[in-house]
Amino acid sequence: MAIIRATSAEAAEASALSLARAGVGMLEISFTTPDAAGAVRRVRDALPVDVLVGAGTVLDRDDATKALGHGAEFLVSPGFDPAVAELSLEARVGYFPGAMSPTEVLTAWRAGATAVKVFPVGTLGLAYFRALREPLPNIRLLAVGGISVADAPAFLSAGAVAVGLGGALGAPGTDLPSLLASLSHAVRR
Repeated sequence: MAIIRATSAEAAEASALSLARAGVGMLEISFTTPDAAGAVRRVRDALPVDVLVGAGTVLDRDDATKALGHGAEFLVSPGFDPAVAELSLEARVGYFPGAMSPTEVLTAWRAGATAVKVFPVGTLGLAYFRALREPLPNIRLLAVGGISVADAPAFLSAGAVAVGLGGALGAPGTDLPSLLASLSHAVRR
């Protein structure tokens, strides 16, 4: 999942289209981007249906309503919000709330989260992710927040259903096709 934070909607759209052309199949446009909802709509309209386009940094029901009204196919939050969970269930779209502790993960999962985003996993580390995963093997966990390109396959091998990469995807010298191939290989293991 590519996390797109930009200083303008136009920059977010350009990044999203470029990432989709490189083979990224899940694009999160952060609501920290000006006119993020409009960017979600324009990117959704420009891409084939097999590329999922969603909204990130969705903090409350108002953000969620706006995102869904502009075609967001999933919602991502840095934390759990019961109103956003309820709305995502009503709209039948994915909801990926952030959580750090086992209690937070269980609360989000029991409220109907599609998967729970362990955040900020880059700070917590791979050992923490593995330790969290052990007692919760049936909960779908995403690894998001400060993950390097080099570390992403290890999180997938440790049981993450997906990794969220932001700035690492646009770093100079990043070979996106090779990166995506290595991530796909890690998922298939």
